[in-house]
Amino acid sequence: MSRRGTLSVIILALLVLAACYPPAAPVNPATPTIDPDIYNQVPDTTVYEPGECTAVLDAPAPAYASNTLSGSSSGEVPPGRYEVGVAADYGSSLWFMLNEVAAPNNWINSQSAASLEGLCAPIANPLVGPAWQVTDYADPRNTTGMTNVLKDTSLTAIFGADHVISGSAGCNSYSGAYQLEGQTLTIPGPLAATAMACAEEIMAQETIFFDNLAAVASYKLDDVAPQLHLLNSKGQVIVLLKQP
Repeated sequence: MSRRGTLSVIILALLVLAACYPPAAPVNPATPTIDPDIYNQVPDTTVYEPGECTAVLDAPAPAYASNTLSGSSSGEVPPGRYEVGVAADYGSSLWFMLNEVAAPNNWINSQSAASLEGLCAPIANPLVGPAWQVTDYADPRNTTGMTNVLKDTSLTAIFGADHVISGSAGCNSYSGAYQLEGQTLTIPGPLAATAMACAEEIMAQETIFFDNLAAVASYKLDDVAPQLHLLNSKGQVIVLLKQP
């Protein structure tokens, strides 16, 4: 076969192979995926007027579209201060739509914000701070009023920002969760405590103190003293505390 004939055969073979193996379709860049945990859920939505809520970003924040929240991010929002136009609360996560960022990738997770200002800023917990010292408590054995803490014993309560209460019950140390919403305060327990043994009257005081904590339903705070009144469901003071 001549060289020209051989070349024709090769070209024909290549054309046949090209017909059998069409070129691959172009690969699209990765697109955000939707988190099934919040897909099709209706969030609790809050709309803010300009200036009512500001999110402060100290670092770049992943950006999302409204229909791909919690999926793969679609970009980044640079550090800065941004007005929040809408807050969407899905229960398991909270999302902010930023007014100054172009749609659709103008949503960030609230955890990306270093701080919030304005109406969306978290309300400070008034109980968090130094240890509260118990001065008096309700004792069912005393029908005439509150009972003073035994001499040479210390009953304390420290309310942590993580909603953990801890302190001394006079003999043993204790800790547990507390729940605070407005003036409503509960310490559902059970509280974890060490297992030291002390004198009988100290142990009796400790038991009553724990029972009182379990019965707390609300609180009143006197900023002047300052004093903290723990109340039961009837509105009666069952533990009185002060700060040194």
